[in-house]
Amino acid sequence: MKTENSSAPALSRQRVDYLDVARGIALICIILGHFHIGEIDRFVYTFDVPLFFIITGYFINEKTPFKDFVKRKVQTLAIPYFITGIAILILGTITGFFNSGSLVQSGTYWLKAVLYGSGSFYLSPFAINEIGPIWFLWATFFASILVKLILKADYRIRPFIVAAAFAAGYFSSKYLFWFPLSIQSGLCASLFVYIGYLFKKYNERIKSLNIAVKIVGFIAAAAVWVWFIIDFRSFWLVRCDFGRGIPDILRSLCACIAVFAISFFIDKFVKPVSKVLSVVGKNSIFILCVHAIEINLFPIQDILGIYIPEFNVLLRQTVIIILDVAIVCGIGFMLSKISSVRRAFGMKA
Repeated sequence: MKTENSSAPALSRQRVDYLDVARGIALICIILGHFHIGEIDRFVYTFDVPLFFIITGYFINEKTPFKDFVKRKVQTLAIPYFITGIAILILGTITGFFNSGSLVQSGTYWLKAVLYGSGSFYLSPFAINEIGPIWFLWATFFASILVKLILKADYRIRPFIVAAAFAAGYFSSKYLFWFPLSIQSGLCASLFVYIGYLFKKYNERIKSLNIAVKIVGFIAAAAVWVWFIIDFRSFWLVRCDFGRGIPDILRSLCACIAVFAISFFIDKFVKPVSKVLSVVGKNSIFILCVHAIEINLFPIQDILGIYIPEFNVLLRQTVIIILDVAIVCGIGFMLSKISSVRRAFGMKA
């Protein structure tokens, strides 16, 4: 999910600190969402993945040659996907052998999952195995390239093309079947990526707004976000499920606005927290890939559940969650410090 240099004509890009904070918040929330706790889910799913797509759109540069843009996306999204997928295939085959006694069965299962790149299980029109969180990399790949192409069109028709792409992704997933490599998620995600591009385009105007207007805007967005949390039904881009449709999309955008504002505040006034979240945000691609391996093959929450003694249920679950997030983020951070790994993921060594 690393996006700060994913569309630059050169590898050097100026960072936007509060966006690193926002990215860190969103990634931690993605991990939290995989605990499948209802109270957490109705909070994190309102904004976590859409916010990442918006940040991706923020860093799309119209002036970057299309060929260079695609090359960079391959380096920072497709290649990390396959590196992680191969790791899952090898480790999954080995662990599957010890669990079932069959290398062929476990190897075939994970090979299908890696090649299909789906973030969820499907049974129609045939069994589609889930690869886990790294579905996001393919969705980002296709959404980014699509929006880059859309920016070649006249600005007056761009919103209609984005709407058509979103509709194609949504209705094909609903009435046809799930396509390989999370293409439909990418089509739907193009809406959020395009909004991120608009956010960057009009950023100076937003900055120039009166402080009172900004405060009122934040309060309004936060109120809508709280309403969304309370009224949450479903909102999963991984399956092109947008709950109540346009109203929930708008409420998710309000949630993202509120998180951006909170991230800006943290970056300016709560520096210790900002530094931690920024580190998570800057290394989100590594942490996401570690999380994909962990959740598929070595679920830390289950391992911790074996060794942490029974006591207060809520406190025990809280300890497990904190340790799980810390371990995944810690391993991802350590990987990010290995020059060969960074180069493999298309990052500066």
